[in-house]
Amino acid sequence: QTCEGSNPYFDRRHAVCQVFSGRYGEAKLPAFPREVIVRIIQLAAEERFVKVKLDGFDCLLCGKSFSFLGNSNDAPVERHVRSSKHHQKRLKSLTDGNLIEIERSGLDESRF
Repeated sequence: QTCEGSNPYFDRRHAVCQVFSGRYGEAKLPAFPREVIVRIIQLAAEERFVKVKLDGFDCLLCGKSFSFLGNSNDAPVERHVRSSKHHQKRLKSLTDGNLIEIERSGLDESRF
């Protein structure tokens, strides 16, 4: 995977899941409970929609940008992904096939 296609914000979640999955017994690291691993992976699945920048993040699914500045919450990305009704509605529309991603439509992205 190239650095341009990598999203360190989410990549590190995959690394944490791998390290603490219990599959690497020789490393003598404790294993997280399955529920914890599943929750981390569920958030990391949002990688294709969330692009983290230095001062905030963009949610491509919602078409909105958010700033980290003045945000008192320690986890604004997680809060948005889990609690935004708009995000959940769009995700459900995508899952149900009522919404499609531009790159999967076969249309030229520059038209949008």
